[in-house]
Amino acid sequence: MQFANLFAIILGGASGSILRWLVGLKTPFVPQQFSWGTFTVNMAACLLMGALYPRLNSDFWRLFLLTGLLGGFSTFSGLIFEIIQYVEHQECRLAVVYGFTSLIFGILITWFGQRFLAS
Repeated sequence: MQFANLFAIILGGASGSILRWLVGLKTPFVPQQFSWGTFTVNMAACLLMGALYPRLNSDFWRLFLLTGLLGGFSTFSGLIFEIIQYVEHQECRLAVVYGFTSLIFGILITWFGQRFLAS
C-alpha cells in the first residue's frame, strides 16, 4: 500500500468522523423521535457517493472522499444501533419506519446522485 493512499484514508476518515460528531452534538438521538441526525448524514453521504463516484478517476481522491470522508461521516452501525434502541424502548413502529426509510431513501438518493448529478 502506498503511503499517499493510507494518508488519504486517514485524513478523510478523521475529517468525516469529526463532521459526524458535530452533527451528533446538534441532533442527539432520542428513542421516542425519528433520528434525523443519523438519517440526514447517511442520506447526504449517499447523495455524494452517487454523485462523486463516477467522476473521480484518481485513487487518492476516491480514497480520501469516498472511503475516508464519507465512510467516517456516514454510519451504518449507528443506524443499526438506533434501530435496536427503538426496539428496546418499545418503539417498534418507529424502528421499522426508520430502518425502511433509511434503506429505501438511501438507495434512491444514491441512484439520483449517480444518475442526475454525476453527468
